[in-house]
Amino acid sequence: LYLNGNSIWNHTDNALIGNYINDTQGWDLNHDFEIGRNSEFDNNYFEGSIYESKVYNKALTQPQIHKQINQEIENSNGNIKGAIIPKDIEGLLWSDLILYYKMNILNTGHTSDSSDSKTDGVLHNMATHQENQDYTAPLPYETTSSSNGFWDTPSNWTHGNVWDISTSIPSHSIIKINGALEFNTDINTTGLIIENGATLKVNQNSWLFNSCYIKLNGTIDLEEESQLIQSENSTIDNSSTGILEKNLKGTADKYTYNYWSSPVGKLNNSNKNNTYSVKDVFTNIAFLTDGYDGITNPLSIADYWIWKFSNNLSDTYSSWQHVKSTGEIFPGEGFTMKGPGSGYIDDEQDYIVQGKPNNGDINLTVYAGNDYLIGNPYPSAID
Repeated sequence: LYLNGNSIWNHTDNALIGNYINDTQGWDLNHDFEIGRNSEFDNNYFEGSIYESKVYNKALTQPQIHKQINQEIENSNGNIKGAIIPKDIEGLLWSDLILYYKMNILNTGHTSDSSDSKTDGVLHNMATHQENQDYTAPLPYETTSSSNGFWDTPSNWTHGNVWDISTSIPSHSIIKINGALEFNTDINTTGLIIENGATLKVNQNSWLFNSCYIKLNGTIDLEEESQLIQSENSTIDNSSTGILEKNLKGTADKYTYNYWSSPVGKLNNSNKNNTYSVKDVFTNIAFLTDGYDGITNPLSIADYWIWKFSNNLSDTYSSWQHVKSTGEIFPGEGFTMKGPGSGYIDDEQDYIVQGKPNNGDINLTVYAGNDYLIGNPYPSAID
């Protein structure tokens, strides 16, 4: 038994496998399948709002349940996928679904069965327009277009007076950001959609975790050492056009190397893990193409000191590749860059990178006897 996506009770009895409960002619003649009251005694009425109900012919796993809580489902060539997250739910076929009732029906007295069974349900003692179901079900949790400030402000959410999303954030949540929101604590999500012009800021070294899907058309701003953490099954929609912004700290000394690898690549609306130049992704500094020293006003780096070492013969100094500020760098490749001269070797300089976040497997080839300068290509720590 699950409550709010969490398992609260279970019973194991191998003798029950393959059997049916009360599958007798007498029971079937005298009792209907009902939602909202006890079918045997016609009591224990449910008092509340039901947006939709599904019946499957098998037990679902917790991940399968979680991916359906904040979205409707659709038939995807015989598989089940979410209406918000355009990914098939692993291990579920449309034929596994034997009833699918959506309760947003007006003035008909019936609710249509969207499954292949086509067994329509009859509505009893329900409000004519069922306004609560139509307008407050979190499908998904969504902010107002004017939302501004902190996550835990109820008025920033479309139905903040009903939803508990401002104070209790379930890991199965699908979140859609339409305005400007920020938070100071760790947050787990299943789906995350940042609309065009919207911003989600992560403060105080917190993490933003995602287990399934991100559509980034706005901005994710990772302040200080905050992180975007994606699990193995989490993907960024390739058509995303927005940016991830991340703060980096390196030496300010113009005589000392920083060794970098970017967590973002060049922006586009067709793929991810894109190549980039340093000039493409560093946004708070300029690059000097002449000379060997950076300057502090305006804050500038001498791009002469930007080099990489990519699958070249070990211990061969001459094999360093001079990329400067415009040369191509692949995701996962490391590169060198000196500071602007705004301080000494132990002084920190803040750098900002912006671009399309890297995600998923990143592969670089290195041959026997060669070396490769590599770095962390993700906007989070890695083991």
